[in-house]
Amino acid sequence: MLSALAVLVLIVGGFALWRFWPAKPAQTPAAPAEASVAVLPFVNMSGDPKQEYFSDGFSEELINDLSGDPRLLVTARSSAFAFKGQNFDAQTIARALHVHSVVEGSVREAGNRIRITAQLIDAARGYNIWSARYDRDVADILAVQDEVARDITIALRHKIIPGRRFKSGAIDPAAYRLLLEGREQLDLFSNNGYLRAYALLRQVTLRQPDFAEGFAAFSRAAWGAADADPEHYNSLATEAKEAAAKALVLDPGNIEAREMRGLFELEDWNWSAASADFHALRVESPNNMRVLAGLRLYYHFMGFADASVETMQRARALDPLSDAPKRLLLFSLGWASRYAEEIKLAREILARHPDEIWPLERLCTGYAHTQQISRARQVLQELRRLNDSESCSFVIAMNTGDMAGARSVLESFIAEFPDKFFEAQTIAGGFVEIGDFDKASDWYERAYERRENFFADAYDPFGPTNIGAKYHRTARWKALTRLPPFREWQAEHDRLAAALAAHRDPLH
Repeated sequence: MLSALAVLVLIVGGFALWRFWPAKPAQTPAAPAEASVAVLPFVNMSGDPKQEYFSDGFSEELINDLSGDPRLLVTARSSAFAFKGQNFDAQTIARALHVHSVVEGSVREAGNRIRITAQLIDAARGYNIWSARYDRDVADILAVQDEVARDITIALRHKIIPGRRFKSGAIDPAAYRLLLEGREQLDLFSNNGYLRAYALLRQVTLRQPDFAEGFAAFSRAAWGAADADPEHYNSLATEAKEAAAKALVLDPGNIEAREMRGLFELEDWNWSAASADFHALRVESPNNMRVLAGLRLYYHFMGFADASVETMQRARALDPLSDAPKRLLLFSLGWASRYAEEIKLAREILARHPDEIWPLERLCTGYAHTQQISRARQVLQELRRLNDSESCSFVIAMNTGDMAGARSVLESFIAEFPDKFFEAQTIAGGFVEIGDFDKASDWYERAYERRENFFADAYDPFGPTNIGAKYHRTARWKALTRLPPFREWQAEHDRLAAALAAHRDPLH
């Protein structure tokens, strides 16, 4: 038993053992909720390792189906998949993931036929609650997903979820495989992954033009590809919006498409509509990782950095073994100027991914903001080795009083704008920090013309000297705040601020 526990600690990358097996019996955590479940990766029984994406993809889609019910607590994909290929019993895995039940199964493809076996295990008591086998055409895979999810829910809840909607009954098998491959690329959270996902998922929409889920996934891929390819940003962003709209025509309740619509509403400065969308999603799917990731951006754009942090801390608690919520939490900690936490989390991520750019950048700026300048410079050298931009050198210059150096960095950003350095807002904020308010206003006005979402900068102190307060008293900034879009943003911000202050945040 001790050997098994030691191996498990290695698998989860040193995740704190006390979280799962407290040393003192008196500190044993509360029993998991009855309606909590982890879907383990279904075993690929096709005999072809290249078909692994199909069994993995089916497992992920089943997780998404179950996560759509707010009364079920479903372990996120990354944490459940941490046990893939490992010989641990259901009880050990359930303890680690703090769930009551575990779903196991297998997928076997043979031509256009598919056989899926699944079983639901009561991990606390060690017996099967339910098991079934499904023999279908691959074209019926969507109906099988819904059928398995429904049967699991019945077994957990002893009744069918009222009002549960089912997906369309048939899909082109080739389109479904492309969907799974595309989602696999989306999960990489990389520029190359988004571009590959865009190509794969575009084929899904062409092969299956009545498939809402395909259009929703394509919307996310096109949105990521737009950031990865600034030269074609406008056309890709338009494709992303059109795909989400198409998905919602086909299925008005599609969670992913509704989340994407909320993000587009933020980009389009439609604050009240974005609030309405995210409120509805939060009520309906409070444990859905996509919804929580969208909420993180909503709070950030509305000027509530700490609420963004809290949302991602919840996501991390729901998916403790995954790197994805950690990366998103790292963004939020930087926005909230919580540098000590930022440094700690960046080092945790880098222990597993030492050459990952974003955690290195956040570690560098965290060190600089906390006056650990020699450490910041060491990390900066590593960033330069990886051919990264000089964003951290600006923070180092500011925190060592090197205003000429900071201005030089800003000029290098301007030379790359907009092809590589894409945001006018960031350049504007840099000029605020060095006290050049005229140039700051020039760039904020450009950000306004480009319809960038910079309004939350109204609550940014811009460093420990709070120079932002001085800038916000300037005539040109005040003129921006009197424009209708800014006033509309301010009204929605104030509404949310009042709700947060009264502990009645409408999104919680």
